[in-house]
Amino acid sequence: MSIPSLDPNISTANQYSRTISRNNFDFCRFWLSILVIFAHSFALADGNEDREPLRVLTNAQIDSGSLAVNCFFAISGYLITHSWLRSKSTTDFLLKRVLRIYPGFIVAVLIGLFCVEPMASEHFTLTIRNFLTLLVNLVMLRRMELSGGFPDNPLPFAINGSLWSIPYEFKCYLAVMLLGGLGLFNRRKWLNVILLIGFIIGGMVYPLLNAPFFERGAFAVVVGNASNWFIVFPYFLAGMTFYLFEHRIPASARWAMSAFIALVVAAMLPPLGRLIFPFAIPYVLFWLAFRPNVRLQNWACFGDFSYGIYLYAFPIQQLIVSQIHGIGPISLFLIATPLSVVAGVISWHLVEKHFLKLKHRLPSRSLNIAPN
Repeated sequence: MSIPSLDPNISTANQYSRTISRNNFDFCRFWLSILVIFAHSFALADGNEDREPLRVLTNAQIDSGSLAVNCFFAISGYLITHSWLRSKSTTDFLLKRVLRIYPGFIVAVLIGLFCVEPMASEHFTLTIRNFLTLLVNLVMLRRMELSGGFPDNPLPFAINGSLWSIPYEFKCYLAVMLLGGLGLFNRRKWLNVILLIGFIIGGMVYPLLNAPFFERGAFAVVVGNASNWFIVFPYFLAGMTFYLFEHRIPASARWAMSAFIALVVAAMLPPLGRLIFPFAIPYVLFWLAFRPNVRLQNWACFGDFSYGIYLYAFPIQQLIVSQIHGIGPISLFLIATPLSVVAGVISWHLVEKHFLKLKHRLPSRSLNIAPN
């Protein structure tokens, strides 16, 4: 049975649902992981992101790393919604998500703790309490770093700052389970739009409030920092919305150009980006991912290295900075990128793909969405 061709006049989500294997998401995710390396090169070489180009161009509304992470969340919202609707059961869905996230994360944390940190710290010791904390952190997808790593680096005492987003990613999967269970993927789909708008407005209002309870303590440990949720969850919701409203979102160059112009205008008029970016960035991303004349579906034919690149680039960059004092951001980026890609390849072939084979053995079936 032949796969239908992509029609630029139908919606992005409809194209996806009809041609599940024909998209450029693997290509996008790979280069988004490289974009994270680029952004971190400024933070780790300078000790801050003041010179990061996109941060300068957008009046500090967003930087390249945040753009990449937000796009990751938008893609996840899109794909995870599809996964939920095709899963045999809640257990089936959850097992697939655990197999994708946990193995790579656990190995990265262990390598950071037992390999990188001893090289980065003058006095490295582990206690029984540290091991107990490690077990809890691994279950909760929290990074485990002891104090003292890279004390002489421009950005000291950070082994793997990239891992902050992983627990939020997994909790978004749990949110899909909750929203799906409440029927928000069927006849109540419009509530997803209301939720999206609510989080965007909340993200604009929340910085004006003094709410330490939502930033530290038990709430932050279990749920996460509210400030981070207001940043990443709108993009995840945007990805969900693009998937659910497959017949109502046009995919055209005119709309894509309009979204891009909106991005440029919002970049020049802070804080307008908080309102515009969560709508315009996912639209441009999905439009590019489903361009019929850009066929990069086989990009990951040798493996999906983006997750491994994301997991290991930060400590690799910190190690480079510790060895080459005074290295500039561009030089750091050029040296760290190929090394991070190699780490991503190793992570895929030694860890990730073996657990994903278990995921593909789980049976699944399609669950229909109610018509628009």
